[in-house]
Amino acid sequence: MRFEGRVVVVTGAGSGIGRVIAQRFAGEGAKVAVVDWLADRADAVAAEISATGATATSVHTDVSSRKQVDAMVAQVGSDLGPIDVLVNNAAIAEGDDVLRMDEVTWDRDMAVVLKSVFLCCKGVLPSMIERGSGAIVNISSVNALTALGNEAYSAAKAGMINLTQGIAVRYGAHGIRCNAIAPGTVRTPIWQSRIDRDPVVLQRLVKWYPLGRVGEPDDIADATLFLASDQASWITGAVLPVDGGLLAGNYRMTRELLAEAQFAGVLDGVTAELMAPDGFSWAPLPPQRLREVKDYLQVFYGDPDIGWDWTSVAGYLGIFKGRIPNHLVPQAPHLAIKVAAMGWKPGPPSDDEAKAMRSHLVEWLDAGAVGMAAGLEYQPGALSEFGELVDLCRVVAGAGGVYAPHQRGYWSRVASGCRESFEIGRRSGVKVHLSHLAIDDAAAGLLDEAQASGVDVTFDMYPYSAACTHLLMMLPEWAQAGGYQASMERIASPSERRRLRPETAVRIAERGEITLSSVERGEDLEGRSLGHLASQSGREDVDFLFDLLAGHGGRALAVYHWPESVDGAAILERTIAHPLYVGSTDGIYMGSRPHRRGFGTFARIVGEHVRGGTLTLEQAVRKVTALPAERFALEDRGLIKPNMAADITVFDPSAIADQSTWENPRVPPSGIAHVLVEGEAVVSGGRVTGALPGRIVGRS
Repeated sequence: MRFEGRVVVVTGAGSGIGRVIAQRFAGEGAKVAVVDWLADRADAVAAEISATGATATSVHTDVSSRKQVDAMVAQVGSDLGPIDVLVNNAAIAEGDDVLRMDEVTWDRDMAVVLKSVFLCCKGVLPSMIERGSGAIVNISSVNALTALGNEAYSAAKAGMINLTQGIAVRYGAHGIRCNAIAPGTVRTPIWQSRIDRDPVVLQRLVKWYPLGRVGEPDDIADATLFLASDQASWITGAVLPVDGGLLAGNYRMTRELLAEAQFAGVLDGVTAELMAPDGFSWAPLPPQRLREVKDYLQVFYGDPDIGWDWTSVAGYLGIFKGRIPNHLVPQAPHLAIKVAAMGWKPGPPSDDEAKAMRSHLVEWLDAGAVGMAAGLEYQPGALSEFGELVDLCRVVAGAGGVYAPHQRGYWSRVASGCRESFEIGRRSGVKVHLSHLAIDDAAAGLLDEAQASGVDVTFDMYPYSAACTHLLMMLPEWAQAGGYQASMERIASPSERRRLRPETAVRIAERGEITLSSVERGEDLEGRSLGHLASQSGREDVDFLFDLLAGHGGRALAVYHWPESVDGAAILERTIAHPLYVGSTDGIYMGSRPHRRGFGTFARIVGEHVRGGTLTLEQAVRKVTALPAERFALEDRGLIKPNMAADITVFDPSAIADQSTWENPRVPPSGIAHVLVEGEAVVSGGRVTGALPGRIVGRS
């Protein structure tokens, strides 16, 4: 046996990788010190080892404390003898995103992950030097070698590698070897708790690993025992990735990460997408306003590294050149236009502010925008008065554009929402396209009424009986006023919470099941029901929601399933079959459980709703190609004929199907073989090619 009679210390040995490493050393004859900050876990592992006839002792130690580490080294020396092998495995990972991490969290990650290695090495080195031999193995991470998030943990793991090399060089002459291991994703009890909540979480990670699986603790133990053994007698200062090829395949991983959002549309057969849904966008804005809008929209789009330094529409649209697989069709974003002119304040714009809004709108229209999109249940659009919208829509109408609002009311408020939208159309002469309108008797009657009065109207809706937006939407409109920072200040105030509570509780009760889809710094909550979480915590839904928003910077998204009292299937069939219906995804891609609509919408319309009899194949194809192209004045698209753009999706009508589920939404549809954009294949044989031929396509 390779370690007969040798004394081995393993930190973080109470569970996971450390537990298996300790067991494996004991199995090869070592006397093992099981070190963990939780005494019961250390005791349990030591007892397991002792039950096999091997020698083990447990030591309850906070390895970030010099006093406790010195006491641990002394105890091991007394109980087992001089330390021959040290394995630094203890770690936590709490700090993610520098801008939202507090100093306490940073210091804690640094102390447990990096300072502990310094203290433990400092504790064992004198004895190793005196005896002229010793082996140290530090368990680092692939996070130390490339940017994979958790910045505090990753920075500490990177520091561990440099410390490893420094010790190897400085103390090699004393017969001491020091090496590091950089594991990839390893199936441990921490992961198991996430698997219990999300059974396919590891399946989504497997595709990044060329060897086709995630790691097991034994994989790391094998490498650790090798580096600690005499078989590695001429290896020191090395960093051994034990990652299933993850780093070697990092380009593939990056491309796959992008594919889940950047390529989700083309995998669903989409060759052109409308920009600025619900009026969301970031231009043209001066720097401070850009920061405010970025904060407000970060819950939907994250914080991508794209510069954030443009002040013009042209500058913003320029960032997409060479970066997109399909085309983007600009809509003028009411949110950015309004914030640029008058900030987040309520009330009508002054004459100068109205003039500035018109000027920004014209800048977008001159850049090819097909119309203006607005979000009248989001900020600051919810504060916009009727006259402001009519004034802007007259400009849109003059350019032949379309007004596409997320209107001020749906379901129980659909009449007031639709009537406002249609009256804007009548007063301004603009074409109206309603976003995400489900057709029940009330909505159908309102559309008939609008057409009879001369309003030129169409609408869209995703083919799922569930919505998706941020949790701040559960607050009453007045509590959302002022944008992100103002909302967070209200949630932080006990008196404001008391004022908010009754209205917020009613808004929650109006919904069906609310499932968290994305929670910043709270991935363990994703996929779980708000109601169930509240019940488990012993709180009412509304109080749990307040605490959740306050604890996660207000950045949480949810899927809002329709109430059981609503016949979702019947309403969706009626919606999709309506002659004014245009197919739409409204995709949001944040979090581990995003809404399915971003991944399977068009396959669902052209597949299930054709085979189920809602539409003929010809009708379905028209609703997702020629009709939207015609509606938004894209005259060279939507049909296959000479002199038209070669944007083509090739699919099998019998096989095309939405493969996403609520448990595993990030799955592309089946039956879509090839997608061409400008004649170039972006999907071939059902797989993304990586080609980026997309460009900004404006109205004809």
